[in-house]
Amino acid sequence: MKKILLILPYFGKLPEFFDVWLQSAMNNRTIDFLILTDCNIAYKVSPNIKIVHKTFAEFREMCQAAVDYPIALEKPYKLCDWRPLYQVVLKEYLKEYDFAGFVDCDTVLGDIRGMLTEKALEKYSHFLCLGHLQLQKINDPNFEDVLEHVKAQGKYTLQYVLQHSQNFCVDELPYGIPLTYWQRHPKDFFCEYHPDGRPLYDELTPNYNQFVDLYNDKDYLGRFYQLYHFYGRHENVVPFWKRVEHAKRKIRKKLHYRYDEGKLYRCYWIDGVYREEEIIYVHLYKRKMEVCITDLNHYYILPHKFLPSVNKWVIWKETRPRFMHKFRIYWRRELKRIFQML
Repeated sequence: MKKILLILPYFGKLPEFFDVWLQSAMNNRTIDFLILTDCNIAYKVSPNIKIVHKTFAEFREMCQAAVDYPIALEKPYKLCDWRPLYQVVLKEYLKEYDFAGFVDCDTVLGDIRGMLTEKALEKYSHFLCLGHLQLQKINDPNFEDVLEHVKAQGKYTLQYVLQHSQNFCVDELPYGIPLTYWQRHPKDFFCEYHPDGRPLYDELTPNYNQFVDLYNDKDYLGRFYQLYHFYGRHENVVPFWKRVEHAKRKIRKKLHYRYDEGKLYRCYWIDGVYREEEIIYVHLYKRKMEVCITDLNHYYILPHKFLPSVNKWVIWKETRPRFMHKFRIYWRRELKRIFQML
């Protein structure tokens, strides 16, 4: 069996549902997780979780030692651009592994090996393409070529990215490492979509009260949600993002998730029929979540809540659109911008 290590450097306050993420990581028993953090993680962890206490300043020194030019790494969020180089920065931890990658802790993980099978690990070298979870083969000659030719946002070299403090998203599509890998070595790149067009993960936006996947969801009038168009306009850059003709996409209603002993399911109604699909992970980006569960192996994920059980009434109540939600987000951002100008 190929040995896999997923890396999580995290500095600052842990997410409110970190214990939920941690249990979903521990349930992937044949995958190891390396957490480098300045936080006090007061949870009993399984053998596949290794915690290394590091300050952000110490980790920054490790990043600087990995390259021969001065870097601009002032805040933890800039680590997004360092993710592709974790194999270089943390090579002392990787000696026994075949694959290494990175992961976010504002996710809930499903059965990773159930999706990224041993057969797939034999065939491909790079897996997945957004910043929440990626996997890269160690000692892959293609990867050196990718690092040399990558152009963040279509124009910036990796050295330029690491020498400037802004975040260039070099770790993910629509540009960055995954695009360059797919362009130069398509046969070794794992595209994370089923042949029927559905993604193996969900990327949810906090801009709506209900769960809205940035790729496939329409509102109750059949219109695509606004952030789909950000990704949609890059379909000419990344053709596999255009999976299904727009006119054929149907409205998924009451999207929520079910977690059951290491398995994660996307749940919804479409044309009045209830469906479940197993996925690798769901990303709860900047979403405040109330943890209302004690059993971390069996629960449901609804907007803003982890619940031990649900019925149709609870699902309807928690997933219905709330038009003031977006209004509050808008004014919160505007007030923050005004205070920054003062």
